[in-house]
Amino acid sequence: MHHLRFHYLTDASRKRKNDNSDVKNVERSLNDILSMDKNKVTLEVGGKLFTTTRESLSRLPLTRLAQLDKEDPSYDPLTGHYFFDHNPELFNWILDAYR
Repeated sequence: MHHLRFHYLTDASRKRKNDNSDVKNVERSLNDILSMDKNKVTLEVGGKLFTTTRESLSRLPLTRLAQLDKEDPSYDPLTGHYFFDHNPELFNWILDAYR
């Protein structure tokens, strides 16, 4: 009887370890997704949305777009976008310069 009990406890411990590793894998995946989202930047220009990365914007470090942060007056915390009242057709060319 004690042998069966030990076997059951060992299986239960093994299952708990697997459950914990599954949780850790999910946490790791969520952290990866969140860090990718932190790298994304959404710019709303003249009503059109453009998504790029902070890495792309930092390629021209002395520009306004490279220096955007959540304190910038163009940042809307409700949408998470930076709003610029400019021509969106021309902005494609500007964004390409950063890429």
